[in-house]
Amino acid sequence: ELAGWAIDPDAEPLLDGASLYITGGGATLARSSGAERVSLSQVTPDFFETLGVRPHLGPGLTSQIGDSRVAVLTHRLWVRAFGADPRVVGKTIDLNGQGYRVGGVMPPAAMFPAETELWVPFPPEVGFYSGPFGPKAIGRMRAGSSVEALTGILDARLAEWAAGLPEERRQTAPPTEIHSLRRELTGSIRAPLLALMGISGLVLLLGCFNLGGLALARIAGRSEELAVRRALVLSGLGAEGSSPNSSLRSFAFPCWQAWPAS
Repeated sequence: ELAGWAIDPDAEPLLDGASLYITGGGATLARSSGAERVSLSQVTPDFFETLGVRPHLGPGLTSQIGDSRVAVLTHRLWVRAFGADPRVVGKTIDLNGQGYRVGGVMPPAAMFPAETELWVPFPPEVGFYSGPFGPKAIGRMRAGSSVEALTGILDARLAEWAAGLPEERRQTAPPTEIHSLRRELTGSIRAPLLALMGISGLVLLLGCFNLGGLALARIAGRSEELAVRRALVLSGLGAEGSSPNSSLRSFAFPCWQAWPAS
């Protein structure tokens, strides 16, 4: 039951924290200037702690599941709908005709789940969803723990849950899938991002080759001058009172000073 949800005792040694969340919800935010449709997610109170993110303003969500009349705003919604007014924290806003107290504002980087504009706590509110919905879990792995060990524990727990269902509803529990938050955020754009990074690296490498070729061509074009200067250095000739080192300096400085002009 979601109201009594907690980390599985067998999985607890592997996790520093875990939370449930439901995406795909929406509500009508009514204000004096008009109403707009906003997307939302419902989360358990330790959601932001699991992610390691602190509110930009306010305390955030309450510590108890069941206090469902609290809303936490994204930074983007706070700026767009409330003019970045810090006094909005603690005030009541209208969502689907019901009052929700603003518990806080998250920093700009807090944008999970994708497209979320505000977060409200459990229990799930059916009125926020127009189709089927269900909770997902997110956890922070403890140092030294493995995904394989956690997967085994959760698979065993799912099998126990399936065995407890009535026979007409009993089915083989699906395997547990655990993947990183990075994969969850990038999703289908992961492959294009990797391709773009590879292309960018290739362009940079070609640029380095081109610059190296230009430098070699410049040196090759001055081969006669280099031969003359080398002969002057070796023979000790040059202006009166000069040394071989001064001949080298007279070559080096004009060479580097002339480089940008090419």
